[in-house]
Amino acid sequence: MLNDFSPAAAASSFSPAFSPPEVSQPAPPTFTSPAAAVAAAARLAPRLFEQAARTDEVGGFPTQEFAWLRETGLLTAALAPALGGAGLGEPAAALALLQVLYHVGRGNLAVGRLFEGHVNALLLIQRFGKPAQVAAYAADARAGHLFGVWNTENPAHGVRLNFLAGGTYRLHGAKTFASGAGHITRPLLTGALPAHHGWQMLVLPADEQPPQLDRSFWRPLGMRATASFIASLERLEISADCLLGQPNDYYQQPWFGGGAA
Repeated sequence: MLNDFSPAAAASSFSPAFSPPEVSQPAPPTFTSPAAAVAAAARLAPRLFEQAARTDEVGGFPTQEFAWLRETGLLTAALAPALGGAGLGEPAAALALLQVLYHVGRGNLAVGRLFEGHVNALLLIQRFGKPAQVAAYAADARAGHLFGVWNTENPAHGVRLNFLAGGTYRLHGAKTFASGAGHITRPLLTGALPAHHGWQMLVLPADEQPPQLDRSFWRPLGMRATASFIASLERLEISADCLLGQPNDYYQQPWFGGGAA
């Protein structure tokens, strides 16, 4: 239960099962069109389905499946073509994006949930990030970093940002249903700014600032591999460069409704 969750008592056991590949490894392939990404996802779906039962266990994570997604180029397909992607975030590619998500999800729903979060985060970064942020996070995606979106929280333990001297921020609180916690290295999350100044997006460098996890929170059959734990961000510190967009940008339409859908 979240009300019983104590950040001090939670085990600090962040150990990514899917580590970003070495820079020396070959770069993932790029697609010539959104349709090519759809075709790649359709080809991968049967392999995801065959593997699905093996990952549905407590403590499991679809490490192999995300290696396949990277090898096929699908981890970067949401990036603009100029950034090495298929442009699935463009309005004209909306149907192709839904088809890619459909094929991944029909192969393995747990992988689909995690992959959708990865895609949604990359779309939000490209929409609201500064050019330098977009370029840096696109490079992370090409290197194999996994992204996600953590927004759900218990209001009594919600995430807050406190400004520190020197331009840094200290985080307090926790997110629930933090899919991929302990595995993804670039979660995009939201938190309340001081003095009711709004709801701020940020990208947490979780390989440098690992959250504490309550793994006992998440044990549903069929979806255990999503690792949707409680993630305590208590006393983690980030730089201003981690902040994404302006306060309350997360709720702008149609992107908020589209991401929820």
